[in-house]
Amino acid sequence: DDGSYAKTLLNDDIHQVNADKIGITRKQVKTVTYSMLYGASDGKIGKSFDPLLPKKQAVEKGKEIRAAYVEAIPGLDKLLASVKEATARGYLKAIDGRRVLLDSQHKALNYLLQSTAAVIAKRWMIIAHENIKELGIEAHQLGFIHDEIQLETLPPNVKTLCSSLVYSAAEAGEYYNFRIRIDAESKSGHSWAATH
Repeated sequence: DDGSYAKTLLNDDIHQVNADKIGITRKQVKTVTYSMLYGASDGKIGKSFDPLLPKKQAVEKGKEIRAAYVEAIPGLDKLLASVKEATARGYLKAIDGRRVLLDSQHKALNYLLQSTAAVIAKRWMIIAHENIKELGIEAHQLGFIHDEIQLETLPPNVKTLCSSLVYSAAEAGEYYNFRIRIDAESKSGHSWAATH
């Protein structure tokens, strides 16, 4: 699609864009999106759309929503076909080249997305530490939680450290030739509650 979907992800509210294409509310499409990404069945997708639907109608509604969703997102059908092939093979190739073993087709897309996010996040941490060292900032890592790096430093270093972390995230995506820019935000504060 010549990068149009990437532009939408970066510049628009992707959930609203998808809701408009599919003809359901933003809240519903957000629930459906995460249900599909985590491998939900048609029935589960139908129930996430309307919890009061009887089982048979939930399955039918889920199929309808899934088809509309795949139709609405350019290239999703090809991605799902590739994931299906990887499942038949028993593994998929992660962004860093390692094999991710697949035990079920309904989990395969989630494995692909989660492994990609984890690899990029860990690369972000490595690059961040290299950049911090290069800048000569004294900083200590306190934690790495999912996709969040927690560091401590002296007050005069905060602004430079925060900028470096944001730039390091973009570098992590570039490291793997990721076709969409990896963004990050940084916050400073005196507690995890203030920065989380």
